[in-house]
Amino acid sequence: MHSLCPAVWSKHRRWLLMSMLCLNPVACSFVDLQFPNGQVTYVSGEGLTTSAFLPFCGGLLQAQGKYPGEMRFSFSHKNKWGTRITPMFQWPDKSFTLGFAQALAWQRSGLMVRPTVQFSLCPTFGGSNPGLRAELIHSVNEQLNLICGCAFMAHPSIFASLSGLGYFFAGLTAYGGANFGLQSKSYP
Repeated sequence: MHSLCPAVWSKHRRWLLMSMLCLNPVACSFVDLQFPNGQVTYVSGEGLTTSAFLPFCGGLLQAQGKYPGEMRFSFSHKNKWGTRITPMFQWPDKSFTLGFAQALAWQRSGLMVRPTVQFSLCPTFGGSNPGLRAELIHSVNEQLNLICGCAFMAHPSIFASLSGLGYFFAGLTAYGGANFGLQSKSYP
């Protein structure tokens, strides 16, 4: 036997602790603690990642971090017109992003109503990569999404991706250079 993977649920299934213990040599390569408002994960060689969220003032307060690495604090709130406003602060980059996302069209899907066209605009101030990012997302149906947008930052770019149930295609073009890429991934 090479490793053990114990998992422990709390009495009322409010939290879950999983880990992977290698037996030869004895080492802990993975630990994951999940609880109702977040999760803490340690992966050997990669470090510690955390995420936590808390409903607050009609929105969602979130904190995400990686040690060693960065911390991200955000508050997401949807106003009465359906616009999602998300201010976000990133540390140690010391940047501030103010995200706006608005659904432009809706479609009924069974008992749910889902957005079919969304527009988002995210200006970033300070830090190592200030600028503006805009995206238009079109959900053709439940299996096919088209995303296109542009970023006016230190390295301006235009991007587009097409994703479906079985395949994912993405392209990237940069201003001022001859960069072009096409990526194809197959999902089972």
